[in-house]
Amino acid sequence: MRFRYPHPGNEDEFEEFCVRFYRHLLRREGLVRYGKRGEKQDGIDIIDQLGMKPLHVIQCKNHEPTKTIPPKEINDEVFAAEASAHSIDRFIISTTARKSKNAQDTVLQLNQRNAGCPPFKVEIHFWEDVCGYLDGFGRAVAEFIVYSESIEALPLARVSRASYQPTVDLDQDNADELFQDIHKLFEVRKLEAAQHEIDKLPDPQQNEALETNQRYAILRLRAKMALETLQADEAIRLFHLAYETCPNLQQARRNRVLALEFAGDRKQALIEAKNLINDGDQSSYLMAFIIRNSETASDLKPYQESINTHSSTDIDVNIELAQRYLKWGRAEDAREAASKAVELSPDSAHAQFALGMVSHHLALHGDWQTRTQRLTKAIEHYSDAIKAAIRDNYRGLIPEILIHRARVNSFLRQLDKADADFRAAVDAASVPSLYAEAAVSFFLSEDDYESAEEMLPVLDSSSDEAAFLIGVTKYHCASPRDKMEVLSDFIKLTERNFDRSNEIRYFCVQWAIELSNLSLARECVPDSFVDQFSFQGNSLLAWIELESGKRNRAGEFAFDALNSSSKSAHRMEIAILARILVRLGEEEKALPLWEQAAVPGILNDDCKALFSCAQRLDRHDTLLRICSELRETGQQDQLIRKVEIQLLSQYQPEKAFELATKYRELDNVYYGAMRNFLAIRLAKLGEVDLPKQLASHAPKISPEEAYLVVVPLIETSCYLLAIDFLYHQLRSHFSSALAHGQFIWTFLRFAEKAEIAVQPNVVDVQSAVQLKNSSKEDTRWVVIEDTSPDPARDEFTATSPVAQPLVGKHRGDSVDLTRLTAQPHQERIVDVKSKYAYRFEDSIKNFQIRFPGEASIQSINMGTPDDLDPAPLVESLKERKEYVDKAIAFYHEEPCSLHLLATRIGLSEYKTMDGLTANDAWMLRCNECSPSEFDERAVEGFEGQKIVTDLSALVTITRLGILDCLADQYEFIVSRKSKETIIDWLSELPDPEQGADTYASLTAEGEFTIREVPFELAKRDREEIESIVSFVESHCEVRDSPGMVNLAPKKRKLYGEFIGLHSLDSIGIAVDEHSLLWTDDFCTAMIAETDFGVDRIWTQLLLRAFLANGSPATPQLYSEMVAKLAGWNYVSTVWNNEDVVAAGELCNWDINTWPLKQCLRLFRSLRMPRSAKARHMLDFFRQLRRSSCVEFKQTTIVQSTLNELNCAATVRLMIRHVDQFFPIDFPSASFLKEEFIYWAKLR
Repeated sequence: MRFRYPHPGNEDEFEEFCVRFYRHLLRREGLVRYGKRGEKQDGIDIIDQLGMKPLHVIQCKNHEPTKTIPPKEINDEVFAAEASAHSIDRFIISTTARKSKNAQDTVLQLNQRNAGCPPFKVEIHFWEDVCGYLDGFGRAVAEFIVYSESIEALPLARVSRASYQPTVDLDQDNADELFQDIHKLFEVRKLEAAQHEIDKLPDPQQNEALETNQRYAILRLRAKMALETLQADEAIRLFHLAYETCPNLQQARRNRVLALEFAGDRKQALIEAKNLINDGDQSSYLMAFIIRNSETASDLKPYQESINTHSSTDIDVNIELAQRYLKWGRAEDAREAASKAVELSPDSAHAQFALGMVSHHLALHGDWQTRTQRLTKAIEHYSDAIKAAIRDNYRGLIPEILIHRARVNSFLRQLDKADADFRAAVDAASVPSLYAEAAVSFFLSEDDYESAEEMLPVLDSSSDEAAFLIGVTKYHCASPRDKMEVLSDFIKLTERNFDRSNEIRYFCVQWAIELSNLSLARECVPDSFVDQFSFQGNSLLAWIELESGKRNRAGEFAFDALNSSSKSAHRMEIAILARILVRLGEEEKALPLWEQAAVPGILNDDCKALFSCAQRLDRHDTLLRICSELRETGQQDQLIRKVEIQLLSQYQPEKAFELATKYRELDNVYYGAMRNFLAIRLAKLGEVDLPKQLASHAPKISPEEAYLVVVPLIETSCYLLAIDFLYHQLRSHFSSALAHGQFIWTFLRFAEKAEIAVQPNVVDVQSAVQLKNSSKEDTRWVVIEDTSPDPARDEFTATSPVAQPLVGKHRGDSVDLTRLTAQPHQERIVDVKSKYAYRFEDSIKNFQIRFPGEASIQSINMGTPDDLDPAPLVESLKERKEYVDKAIAFYHEEPCSLHLLATRIGLSEYKTMDGLTANDAWMLRCNECSPSEFDERAVEGFEGQKIVTDLSALVTITRLGILDCLADQYEFIVSRKSKETIIDWLSELPDPEQGADTYASLTAEGEFTIREVPFELAKRDREEIESIVSFVESHCEVRDSPGMVNLAPKKRKLYGEFIGLHSLDSIGIAVDEHSLLWTDDFCTAMIAETDFGVDRIWTQLLLRAFLANGSPATPQLYSEMVAKLAGWNYVSTVWNNEDVVAAGELCNWDINTWPLKQCLRLFRSLRMPRSAKARHMLDFFRQLRRSSCVEFKQTTIVQSTLNELNCAATVRLMIRHVDQFFPIDFPSASFLKEEFIYWAKLR
C-alpha cells in the first residue's frame, strides 16, 4: 500500500525537498538550488554543481494538487533549458500538480523530436510518483526527506531501514521511539505529517494486543490531534480514556485537568491541579493553568516561587500572566510578561498575539497621546502572529488574531483593511458563526447593510447576539412596507435577558419614531423598565415626548434621566440623552454627557457632536483638548486644525506658529497666512513668507480672516499689496459689510503710502474709466479688471472689446465703440480713477444703502460745498459730548474699569488715561488705601518677586519718566496682548510726514469748530508710546497665559468686556507665576485680588518700596513723582507736605500751573481734627518758607492754600499757635501771621 505524504507548504520548501529527494534518488550529492528567485535561470531550479555525467537538472513546479500543469508551461521550461550554456543530459520536471494525460503526452512529444534524438531527455515526476519513490526509501529516510529532520539526529538503524507496513506493528523496541518522533512532529508543527503517522498506528480501542503504556500513548496522541483540529469533544473523550488507561501517570493526570477545563468543569479541574501540585508536580503547564484560573492576584501567592521560576524560561506561563494582568488592570505587568514571552520565542504566534493584545489594551485604556503608536504596534504584533500561526498551522488561533486586528483597523478608520480581516476571520474559522457576529456588527456600524445581509446565513440564529444582529440588518434592508413587521418581531427580543436588551429598546423607539408610530414607541418603554433602568427609561420617554412636540414634558424626563446614575449606560445611550438636551437648548447640561460618550482621539459622530457643543458654549479648554487629542491620534480634519490654530493663537501663539508651519503643506493659503500673522505677533519678521499671487487667495479667505493676510502686509510696509488683497476680497465677498468696511479703512489709512495715483492722467490696466455718451448724454463706468471680471459690476478684462480701446487714452479723449453695437456712437472719457479709488468711493457712498443695519460707517448730509450746513454734525457732537460725560460720571461713581470706559467712549486706554488726568474735574481711580495701610505695604517690599505689569502701569511710569530707574531693580513681565495693544496705539497715531490730524468739536460755548491736533501733543504721544514699546522689548519678558483657557466661557467673556483680554492675561500670568500684578486701574486690581487671589501693587506703592529698600532714588525724586500723580488726580494718592512742596518746585511755584495748582487742592480733603489740621498746615508753610520759592510768590501761595483749606476756625487756631511753631524764626512767624489775619478779615 502506497502512502501519500503531505505536500511542502510553498515553493521554497518544495525546492528544498527536491534537493534532498533527488540527491537520494539520483545518487548525486552535488545537486544544489540554481541561482536565486528573480534571476534568469534558463528553466533550471536544481543542478549538479559537480558537473558529473550524465548532467541532471530539475525544474520544480509547486502547484495546487487539484490542478494540472499546462503543456505550454512544460514546453516553455524545456525550450529555456535548451538555450542555456550547460550540456544537459536529463531534464526532470518535478511537480505537485495532479497527474494528467496532456502533460505526459507533451513530455513524450518533446522526447520524439529530431527523429527521437532531442538535445536531452525530459521526464516528469508527479507527486504520487514521488511518494512511490519515498515508500521505497524506507521510513526513516523518507521522513527525513519529507520533514527535513536532521539526519544526524536519527539513529543509523532508522536511516537504513528499508520498508514498513501501512499499519505499524509496535514492539517494545520501536514504540517509544516512534511516539517520540510523532511528538517531535507536533513540536515543529508538522501536523499533516503527525496525522499521517498517527493514522498508521493501531486503534487503541480495538487492538487488544497493545500494551497499556502503548494504548495510553496512542490515545494521548489522538487527543492532541483532536485539539489541533478543533474537535474539542473528541479531545476531551480521548484524554479521559488516556487517564483511565494510566490513572496514576502524572502526565495522564495533567491531561485530565485539561479535559475537565475544556469540558467546562473548572472547579473539578482546579481541585485536580492542586492535588497534582501537592504531589510535587510543579510543571509549567500546571502553573499556567493556575494562573489562567485565578480570580485575583492573591490566588497566585502560594505558587509565586514556582511561577517566578518558570516565567524566566516558559512562554506559556508568561502568556497566561499577561492575560491575567490585563484582566486585573495591571497593564504594565501584562506588557512585561508578554514582552518576556516574545523574548523567549520571537517566532511564537501565541507570544506575538499576547503582546499585540497588551498593546491593543494599553491603546484603548491608557494614555491617549500614545494611542495611535500603540495601535500601530498592536497591528505589527498581530500581523507577525498571523504569519506564525499560518506557518505553524494553528488553525484555531488564526481567526482570533484576525478579529483582533480587524478591530484595531476599524478603530483607526482603516476600513478596507478591517473589512478584509473580518471576512478572513470568518473564512478561516472551523466554526464561522463564532466570528460572523463581530463581522456583522462591524458592517452595521459602518451602515454597510448589504455586506451584513450577506453574512447573515453564517450566524448561529439561536444566539441572542445573532438574533439582535439579524433584526437590525433586516430592518435596514426591508422595504418601507415590511419595516413594521420587522419591528414587531424585534420588540420580542426585549423579553430576553441579555446584554443587548436595553439597546434593543432604543432601536425599537427609534424605528417607531421613524415610522411615525409614537404610541408604539411608548409601549416599548414600560413603567417596569423605567423603574429598573431610570437613566435609559427617562431618556427614551424624553425622546418620545420631544418628538410629540411636548418640550416641557420632555425636559422633565430628561432632567430625571440626568439625576439618575449612568454607570450602566452605554455610550450610545448617553449620546442620545445629550442629543435630546441639545434640542431642548440645554447645551451646558449636554456637554458632560458628550464628554462621556466620545472616545478621546477618535473623530466619530459623538466627537463631532462634543466639538460642536463646546463651540456653541465657547468652551476653549474643551475645544483645545479635543483638537490636541485628535492631532495626537492623527484624526484631525480641516475644521479641527483651523480651530486649534485659532485658539492656540490666543493662548499659546508659539505652539500655533509651530503647527501653522507644519500644516502649510496641507493648505498653504490659510495656514501660510496664519503663519505670517503669528510671525508678526511673535516678532519673527524674518519668518514672514508672502506668497506671490495674493489676489488669487482672496476668495479662499473669509473677510473675518482677512486680518491674517493684511496685518503682515502692513507691518512689512507692503501697503499696495494689502489694498489690492482687500480689493479682490471685497469683489469675492461683495455682500459682506465687513469686506467693504475693511477695504474702506485700509484705503483711507494707507492709500497715500501705497502711492496709488487716485486720478491718473492716462488710462492703464488698473484704471476705472467714466464714459459719457455723446448722443444720449448719459454716463457709465468701465473698470478694467483681469481677475475674474464681473460685467454686472462694470468689470472687463484689459483685452476685452470694451476695455482695450480705452487703455492709453487720456481724460477728454473720445473713443469709437461702433464695432460693439449696431448703431455707431462715440463716448468721451470724462474721468479716470485708480480702480482702487473707484471701488473705495463706490463702497463708502453706497455703504448705508447696501447695509442699512450697519452702524460702523455713517454718512451725514451737510449740504453742498457752496451751502455748508454743519447743524447735523453739531447735533451729533452734542449727543456725543453728553454720552461721554455720562460715561465718565459712571466711571467716577460705579465699578468701571479703564478698559470699559475707553471702549464705551471709543478711545484707546492711553488716550482715555490722558483725558482723565488732563481734566481737573475728572480723576483716575487707582486704589483705595489708607496712609497706614500704604506704609505697611511699602515696608514689606517685594524684593525678588516678579512683577506682571499691565497697560495702566506702563502708561503711568512712562509719563513719570522713570522707566530706566526701575528697569534694573525688578523683573517685569508683560502679557503678549498688552504688547500688541501698545503697538496698536502706535499704529493708530497720525504719520508726522502726512501732517496733523484734524477733528471736529464744540467749544465751551457750544460753537462748532474744526481744529488740528497740536504738533507738540502728537509728538509727545508718539514719543511716550515708543518709550513704552522700547521698555517692553528691552526690559520685559513677554508671556502668554495658557491657563486662561480653563476659565468659564461666561466669565472669560465678562472679564474680557470689563477689563480687556490684555488685563485678563496679565492676571492669568500673575496666577501662573505666583507674582505681583502692577496696575493703576482699581477695578482690574479688585478682580485680580477677589476673583483670582492675586496680590496687586500700584505705581506709588512700587515707588515707595523702591525708595525704602535702598534704591538709588532720592526722597526728593519720590516726592516729585507723588506730586505728579496727585497733579494727575490719581485717586487715592497718599501725600504729605513735602510732596506739595515738590509740586511747587516742579513748576517754579506758579499756582496756575500743573502740578502745583492741582496739589494745593489736596488740602480740601484733609480729614483730621482741627488742631491736627492746624499743625499740618503750619508744617506746610514752614516747608514753604524753607523752599526755593521767593517771598513775593509766597503771599499768593499762602492765600491760595488757605482758600483751598476754606476753614476759618483752623486759620484762627493757626494764628494763635504760629509763634510757637516758629520760636526763633521771627520773620516767618510775622509774615505768616499777617497773611493769616489778612485772609481771616476777608471772611
